[in-house]
Amino acid sequence: MTLSTTFPLRPVLARLASALIILGLCALPAAAQNTETDGNVLKGIVVDATTGAPLIGVWVGIEGSRSSAYTDRDGRFAIRGIRTRGFTLSAGQLGYTDASVEIADVSDEPIRIALKPDPILLEGIRVVSNRLAARRNAIATSVRAWDADQLVTSSSFDAYDFLRTRLYTTPCPRYSFSSVCVLRRGSVVVPQVYVDDAPYIGGFDVLLGWDMQSLYAIEVIGSGLQVRVYTKNFAERLAQGRTRLMPVIY
Repeated sequence: MTLSTTFPLRPVLARLASALIILGLCALPAAAQNTETDGNVLKGIVVDATTGAPLIGVWVGIEGSRSSAYTDRDGRFAIRGIRTRGFTLSAGQLGYTDASVEIADVSDEPIRIALKPDPILLEGIRVVSNRLAARRNAIATSVRAWDADQLVTSSSFDAYDFLRTRLYTTPCPRYSFSSVCVLRRGSVVVPQVYVDDAPYIGGFDVLLGWDMQSLYAIEVIGSGLQVRVYTKNFAERLAQGRTRLMPVIY
């Protein structure tokens, strides 16, 4: 399957957009703000077609609309505010073949979707995970890492928010090109950020708008001096042998 990647927003535009959204919500009456709860709720579970095990972080959405959700740790999902009948429900996950289900009408009975695994791709993903772990173990300093399941089930809005709540951060000096720095042995340091092994200038700010569902893993090296973010698209290319991991220079 091909997964889409959400490209990072420029820090200023991201903050401006967030401010406008907040102001807009404050200006709306309570009834207008609760439109998401109007309509029917479609509930279901997504499982591995071979083992029957629930799948975490599967995207489930109604074709032709923006209504979608991701499965939780139990493989369950809920799409709210459905006002239509007769639609196609699609589901997709890295390492599995996409599936579609025709829904005549929303009922109280949960929908069960079974995704067929792609054995070759799943084995490739397992190899990628092992290589990342081996590379982390070879680094002569502390490394923290989060996988796709941990990222997609977090309550964070984006990668920027995820890291801000897990690291010792502090405002950067005014002359810095990043708004958030890390504290390292009493010094304020701008973190080095890599996305899919490519260096980015701008510190944590470049991670504004990076959708958690598009990420495969996050690594934090040296208490935040270096942050490495990997997308699911990149992990899929690694698994297929279309690219390779670069050495970590620290």
